[in-house]
Amino acid sequence: MTSESEGDLFVPWSVPRLKETAEQSRSFREIAGYTWEDITLTGMGDPELVYAVSVTNGLLTTLGVAPELGRDIRQGESLVGQPLVAVVSHSFWAERLGSDPGVLGRRLELSGQSYEIVGVAPAGFSFPSLAKLWIPGQWPSGDWRRTSASRLPRPRWPASWKE
Repeated sequence: MTSESEGDLFVPWSVPRLKETAEQSRSFREIAGYTWEDITLTGMGDPELVYAVSVTNGLLTTLGVAPELGRDIRQGESLVGQPLVAVVSHSFWAERLGSDPGVLGRRLELSGQSYEIVGVAPAGFSFPSLAKLWIPGQWPSGDWRRTSASRLPRPRWPASWKE
């Protein structure tokens, strides 16, 4: 299924189904998932809604994209209780962070939580369309097969994002 507003591949799966498919697949080397997040950037002037995507580990790697600086989100960083990290888009890095080559390790205040910048995506990369930040989804740890899909994050697109 394709999202009409973005043209990006969008298949609405629960996290347990995604993980099970990744573990059992013999056809794909990598499988990753994402969902939009309502993220407010603070501490850099007026609070601002930022196009952010909550992802499973290795989204850039899965798409064959190497970060311009730093690294991708690692396995385990998406478990509840792990330190919060973010990969920023090249345009966000240029426009909001002044293309600072020392940006890795810098902190961003997002919806009241502090995230460490661990990577900068290459110029021109934006998946899904309009994404400015990628953060690890905070999925429950333990036996994910028993996790109810109804309690897992679901994609949300604020109307203002469909411009």
